[in-house]
Amino acid sequence: MFSIDFTLGNGWILSLLLIIISYTPMALGGKAAKRLTNFSWMSKKNYVYSSLILLISILFLIIPVFSSITGNKVLLIIGVSLLVIGSIGTVVSFHNYLTTPLNELITKGMYQISRNPIYIFVFIVTTGMAVLCTSYVMAIGLILYFLLQHSIIIEEEWFCKENFDDKYEKYKKRTRRYL
Repeated sequence: MFSIDFTLGNGWILSLLLIIISYTPMALGGKAAKRLTNFSWMSKKNYVYSSLILLISILFLIIPVFSSITGNKVLLIIGVSLLVIGSIGTVVSFHNYLTTPLNELITKGMYQISRNPIYIFVFIVTTGMAVLCTSYVMAIGLILYFLLQHSIIIEEEWFCKENFDDKYEKYKKRTRRYL
């Protein structure tokens, strides 16, 4: 018979962490959270890519539930380190995002280090999850996630240039796209 093991040794807790750090800010962000879900600027191609990213993200939530966390101490240290760094970075990046007025370019906090810190830190979290679950399927999903997300980021940059013109160009010159 099929059953799910809800002990702490099971990866379900990783899925719960990903839900908390990724979706709570959207639920509690008020008006600023609407900016997170506004895709009106997106091309049809990138809208499809965004839908594929959503499917990959669902896999990142499902796979750990059915995976055990590794007992390998080296992988455990690497995975937990990535998870902690990624979680803190994601929460701080969301805070920077949600506390910037809607009509302003976001350039504070983590946005001084990267123009796309939420994407970067969620990628780090899910990499940590893949390491902890020793999941090759998640590793392949991460590669696809990055390739698809890159296309969307390029289009977001165009959108920012159109809306923030010289401010964005100055920001772009002093801040890297990724890290």
